[in-house]
Amino acid sequence: AAEEALKNRTSDIDYATAQAELSEAVAQIQTIERLRKTTH
Repeated sequence: AAEEALKNRTSDIDYATAQAELSEAVAQIQTIERLRKTTH
């Protein structure tokens, strides 16, 4: 049971990290698109 709880906690942390990285990537893409719109 302890191992199971540890596994679940790790996957939660991984998920949170992945979500943070994803939102960061989305923000970067939006910034790039905004810059492209202003230059053209």
